[in-house]
Amino acid sequence: MVSQFQEQTELFRQQVQRILRSQEFASSRQVREFLLYISEAAFEGRTHIDQVEIAERVLEKGKSFNPVDDASVRKLGTALRHRLERYYLNEGAGDEVQVTLPVRSYVPQFDLRPAPVSPDLQVVQPSALPPLIETPRRNWLRWAGVSAVGFGGAALGYWAGRARPASEPAAALAVIQTASGDIMHRLNNVPSGAIQFGNLLVEHDEITTRMTFSPERATQQAGILALQDADHYVKFGRQFLARPQMEFGLENAGRYGKPPGTFAEDPEAQTGDPVWLSIRCAGGEYRAFTSHNGVEWKPFGNVIAAPEGFRPLRAAVFAHNGRSDAPATEARFHHLSTGLAFHNRTAGPVDWKLFPGWKSQLGPAQEPAALLDGQCLAVLFDQNVGQNFVFARPVPAGEWSFTTRIDFQPVSGSVAGLSVQGPKGRMRLIRWDMDGGSITAEHLGNRQLNRKDFQGAPALYLRITQRAGRLTGSFSRDGRLFEAIPLDVAVAELTDQELTVGLHTGVSSWRAGEVRPPARFYFARLETSALTAK
Repeated sequence: MVSQFQEQTELFRQQVQRILRSQEFASSRQVREFLLYISEAAFEGRTHIDQVEIAERVLEKGKSFNPVDDASVRKLGTALRHRLERYYLNEGAGDEVQVTLPVRSYVPQFDLRPAPVSPDLQVVQPSALPPLIETPRRNWLRWAGVSAVGFGGAALGYWAGRARPASEPAAALAVIQTASGDIMHRLNNVPSGAIQFGNLLVEHDEITTRMTFSPERATQQAGILALQDADHYVKFGRQFLARPQMEFGLENAGRYGKPPGTFAEDPEAQTGDPVWLSIRCAGGEYRAFTSHNGVEWKPFGNVIAAPEGFRPLRAAVFAHNGRSDAPATEARFHHLSTGLAFHNRTAGPVDWKLFPGWKSQLGPAQEPAALLDGQCLAVLFDQNVGQNFVFARPVPAGEWSFTTRIDFQPVSGSVAGLSVQGPKGRMRLIRWDMDGGSITAEHLGNRQLNRKDFQGAPALYLRITQRAGRLTGSFSRDGRLFEAIPLDVAVAELTDQELTVGLHTGVSSWRAGEVRPPARFYFARLETSALTAK
């Protein structure tokens, strides 16, 4: 009798063979052999495969191979990750099993992909007490590749928990192949598509991207721009000079300066891991930050003081080879946004006037106390039942998404999340303590849908999206896989004029003696849904 473990192993092995026969993998013998080798090692229960073994068995290099000096195995891993991503966007979109190669690992992971989730929520009329909707949890089997006592000396590990969200991570926002050309100084000869534009900037915006780019030849480069035109911009990204470098600089009136602090070595540039980059605009000053996860940020380089009259108009991403004949390489941009981030700011009480372009929708006397703690904006709650605070900005025309990461334990009627408002109505996406903890999307005064919150109210991401004139809400634990709440609100129900979106806190009830923890917001990002190539 075949065990469940053996059945799963055979299913995963069949999926590998399906991938190897695909058009995506047909052009690279080495990548096919690499995937087959590491998959069979994983089926044997192995939890680690090192670069030396792969170099010897797959690339047929000798035992003198040194991974410090030779990046060929890392490049092979990066190539496999990219091919798997493209395969599942096309030929493998409907496959039952998803194969991925985790970053910093050469042991593949096999996931059973969930079937489409049918809506299991209920519409709640405003006159009724909103019920707690207990949503079914689907066990989602994950093959963990851990060795254990079992058949053949190995076993498969499983993780069971809350169902994966119905929406998978989005494909890359932009993929740019580098080519010869540059915009440094007055010779502006980058090829078409080397610079792609996102949102217009408002004063004090912060530009953020998540980028995968591994420069290996001079002068391959990619990153983000706060751009006025080709002769006026602030630039932050990766570039290969004598070694991989991070670069943060300013070009004004066609002259690019390189003062001390413009460049610094980037030892992680060729790992194949994504990097988060951010440019913070504050009046005439610009600061750069890097992050490995989009949450914890480190400052980079010096503060750039722009000359009078320098006024960036748009966020952009770029990738090109500069003035060299380096071979083409790929830069993938998974995210581009503008907005506010609250890390690396002076700790203490908030002066809301420091964020022009954003406005409180309450008078100064009603604004809640708030603190910057070096990482977050912490909004405090008082005992005023009915207190509602929204810190918002206008949204641009067209489609958009607005996202925050919030760490908040709702207690005693406190609510926190996002709000979209027009002169005719408001939509909220909030976390609150209703019936033990809920995440709720509601068209205020009309209808409401609730999701059961995660146990312990961990930090999570909330997102409101506008597509084709409809507003929807979703939430996520990791910022990549979002679970939709299937309530949609027509923009026309809220406004026929200007619409604003922002951070929201409120108090719906109060019980004496309870202290309400603050709502801690990490950022407020207006995300670009599509880029414009020039």
